[in-house]
Amino acid sequence: MRDFFARFKAAPDRTPHAMSETVEKDHGRIETQRCYAFDQLACLHKPEQWPDLKSFAVIESQREIKGRTTLEHRYYLSSLAPDADRLLRAIRDHWSIEHGSRLSPPFMAETSETKHNREPKAPLYRIEESPAFRQG
Repeated sequence: MRDFFARFKAAPDRTPHAMSETVEKDHGRIETQRCYAFDQLACLHKPEQWPDLKSFAVIESQREIKGRTTLEHRYYLSSLAPDADRLLRAIRDHWSIEHGSRLSPPFMAETSETKHNREPKAPLYRIEESPAFRQG
């Protein structure tokens, strides 16, 4: 998925996708979140291993704090249609709940075995995180 997204970023008009963006300014920090949603499931390794898979999304989070910019990418699989607005809301809602309570997360990391054989509580699977930092 990381390779697919790198190729997409090089020529975004060549790949059908949906995109949604939010910008928050608070306490001297500017945070921009972009959700790119795709339905090109054939580019995934063994997409049949995820029942009801309909889309995947990449969340690109950019933070600017005191002149320093960081960029992080998070990758998700979903049983939802490739609707970037809806996926971004679902992911943001999850993390606002996760940070505000002790509920178990509805996102499960992809591993060779599902941890504790639990089923997800939401139609999203967080599968990978790759922070990349840039000085701004």
